[in-house]
Amino acid sequence: IAASTALTLHADYELTGFNNVNSVGYPIENLFGCPTAGAGGTDLESCMGGNNGPGFGWDDVGTMKFGLSWQASPTLTCARATARQISRLPQTKYS
Repeated sequence: IAASTALTLHADYELTGFNNVNSVGYPIENLFGCPTAGAGGTDLESCMGGNNGPGFGWDDVGTMKFGLSWQASPTLTCARATARQISRLPQTKYS
């Protein structure tokens, strides 16, 4: 958005879909289904590298980004930006 000929506001939103990536979206508890984990599991797909293997249990994360640029002269542009992540990690798991 051009607020004036010299001032521009920037905004962006990005969603990182960790749930769509098995190695980070699946919970670590899946490892207990693996027969080599020593927990009595019988599912080979629950072992590391399997289709149902363990991950980090991460949820999707949204990131909001805002910026401002100002063209002070034809050869100088000043810019400032910030980003804020919106994480949906369960508090009970990490507190």
